[in-house]
Amino acid sequence: MGYAPEAAERLIELIRNLKTKDYVRKDAIRDYFQIIEKGIVDKKQAEMMQEMMEKLHALEGGRVLDI
Repeated sequence: MGYAPEAAERLIELIRNLKTKDYVRKDAIRDYFQIIEKGIVDKKQAEMMQEMMEKLHALEGGRVLDI
């Protein structure tokens, strides 16, 4: 996902360009929203993984954990 911001910017340029054909614009809009959705999903997964790791460390360390 390292190039996602650049890809999204390029898609925005395509979408806004009046010379872009409608079928290309439609695909660019779809792809743009897929990039956004993937970023949101990846962020949620990273947060869930962090929570799970914290719980695992708490269990391994013998700390009381409220589940």
